Amino acid sequence: MVYASAAYGSIPYSGAGSQIDHSICVLIDGVQRGDYVPGSFSANEELNGRNTCRLKLKDKTQSYFPQPGEEILVLKSGQMLFRGTIDRPKVSAPIAGPVNDIDINAVDFNQLCDRFPVAKSYEAEGQTLKDIVTDVVNVQTQLHLEGVTLGGVQDGPLITKAVFNYFTVTRCFNDLSDLTGYYWYIDYNKVLHFLDRTHSRAPFSIGGSGKQNYRIATIDTTRQRYRNVQILRGGFQKTDPIVETLPTDGEQKTWTLRYPLANDATDPPIIKVDGVEQSVGNRGADDEDDYQFTYQHEEEEISQNFDDDAITAGQELEITYTGLIPLIVKAEDDEEIKDRADIEGGTGIYTIVEEDDDIDDRQLAVDRAEAFLRRYGTIPQIITIESDVFGLKAGHILSVTVPEYSIEKEFLIEKITIKDLGIEMVNGKQTNRLRFRITAVDGERFGSWVEFFSKLFEKKGFSVHQNELVTLLRKKREQVTLTDTIETSNDINDLGLEVEDPYTSFRMGQSTDLEYKNRMGFARMGEHPLQL
Repeated sequence: MVYASAAYGSIPYSGAGSQIDHSICVLIDGVQRGDYVPGSFSANEELNGRNTCRLKLKDKTQSYFPQPGEEILVLKSGQMLFRGTIDRPKVSAPIAGPVNDIDINAVDFNQLCDRFPVAKSYEAEGQTLKDIVTDVVNVQTQLHLEGVTLGGVQDGPLITKAVFNYFTVTRCFNDLSDLTGYYWYIDYNKVLHFLDRTHSRAPFSIGGSGKQNYRIATIDTTRQRYRNVQILRGGFQKTDPIVETLPTDGEQKTWTLRYPLANDATDPPIIKVDGVEQSVGNRGADDEDDYQFTYQHEEEEISQNFDDDAITAGQELEITYTGLIPLIVKAEDDEEIKDRADIEGGTGIYTIVEEDDDIDDRQLAVDRAEAFLRRYGTIPQIITIESDVFGLKAGHILSVTVPEYSIEKEFLIEKITIKDLGIEMVNGKQTNRLRFRITAVDGERFGSWVEFFSKLFEKKGFSVHQNELVTLLRKKREQVTLTDTIETSNDINDLGLEVEDPYTSFRMGQSTDLEYKNRMGFARMGEHPLQL
């Protein structure tokens, strides 16, 4: 048994004798199933996304039929190229030859986060990003039972409040990532990482110092999704307490307010008539007959009990409540607008409107709008590099030097594609030649990616879905057992019509009484006397 150092940890690999096999090996649930088809393996890795792979096997036994969910491990030279579960298998049997062709599409362990929702409000003083992530994995979901551990989670910044209202773990982690600048992934050993990007440098550089560890480097720019003005339309935000005086005419019993009510069943509005506080109930939750006035969350109307006399004209009706108003925020990047105007002429303004009904707090909306500008508020240089060197991953900050393009700066790796080019001879041994296609974006506008993320991390605290209310519903199962005593007789006349239990009577047998002669058996429930 040889233990090899892999990009995602050390893993055991059984090769031929004591030598590590340099060709690609595919294990499914720990067993080699069929022969790998050279040149068929490809994999994609994206920042804050799922890793996927595709490959082909040939099964000469024609006995293996892969099932979704089986674990798959792809190795080369003892290093993990991919590990996850089969997502979509396909088996076909060619007419010629006793062999099955197996096509496998697989996903990595990040997909586990799509399977579990989170319903929790985090409001503890001094709580960090790690505190929340730890609770999500070990308490709120069963991710820990799926084998997910927390070895790669940093403490992170303070999170003043986070409310997750039945969001998937993926969405929760993405929201935390967008606002804090940290990025996350579950590696091939099921270790969860939540990392400060300033510490995620690539293990080597591309180009420079006479190194030619790449084949092709192309530079591209795009305005796709670019914006320098961000408008975010959220849900509704709460107002400060509002006091309204409503008209009275001696007949009116329903009044319309200026704003919908933010008050819920735990925080009813205050209603007074000539300074005397009235009883107030929540329509749909309380018995309306027990209250002088009723209201409903997110509605604009209040109503007087219809059994009460209408308020006399001239009496003062006053309500104190919290209203809901549409939440719209706007964020601008003046420097970027000026740069665009200098290049293009005109205003230089690019405006994008995003909508998120889950946002109901102004500061959260501002944070989210700023996050959109951080992500899409520049027209970046996008570099695509082809290399045969293993060791890079999405999220790494990569130093790139390409003299032909006058490039010497940092790039953030957003995507890596791996492709098996087939078998070739290297040092007298057969090996599968891998080609890595790396897509990365520059951080020149920010000075460097490290500088940009360092400034972002200086923020003292973040809020996520601050004012949402989480309602937990639980079903409780109870068992009720009912018993009764049944009197029986072969002749219905033996029982008579009078029994102690007026609601249950069960009679079987043939009656000698002509009235019951043809009734061999019947049951009756209800009041006496017996009605036939």
